[in-house]
Formats: sequence, structure tokens, C-alpha cells
Amino acid sequence: MELNIKERLAIGGLLPKEGNMVTLIIAKDVKSKVELTQELIKEIGFKVVGNSYVWDAEKKIPDVEFTKAEIKVLQDSIKELEKQKKLLLDNVDLYVKINDWKEPEESNKE
Repeated sequence: MELNIKERLAIGGLLPKEGNMVTLIIAKDVKSKVELTQELIKEIGFKVVGNSYVWDAEKKIPDVEFTKAEIKVLQDSIKELEKQKKLLLDNVDLYVKINDWKEPEESNKE
């Protein structure tokens, strides 16, 4: 899934803070896939300026491959936030991207 820096940061807010062991392990895996590494920070020139984050938006950010279970945890979190009417306007594109996710098709090799 193609995620920009803002979306990567926003996913942290979607992940459940509590739940059963399996859900929390999956959430931890999602977090590790989207967090900014030292290498990526350097590569894109990510820095804090005042109260804002800035980076070179022209730099290519690696896509993130999620499992079905990881997407389900994210989708369930979105549903729960929706029930509570706690979805944020700034993240609507991310919510749509996650809810519209389709599993990549296996390439047919002969």
C-alpha cells in the first residue's frame, strides 16, 4: 500500500491500545511496518521545525505490504472510531484507502 508520511504517522492513532493478545501482536506488527526508521528519515530529509514536521515530498517512500489480518485490525479500528463519531477529517483519504484495500493478486507464472 502506498502511504505518505502523514498517513504513516496517522496509522499509529488508528491502532488499538488494548485488546486480546492476537490483536495487539498484529497491531504491533503494523506499527513496525509504518514507523519512520533512521534511514528513511535521512533519505527524505524529515525534521521537526517549530511545531511542524517537514520532509522532501518529492522523495519516493517505500510502499508497505500489509497482511489480511493487519488490514482487518485497521478496518475494525476505523469502524469503532466511526461508531464513536471520532473519525478525523484530515484522515478521510487514509480511511478510504484502508477500507478499499484489495489483496494483491498472485502473479500467474508458468
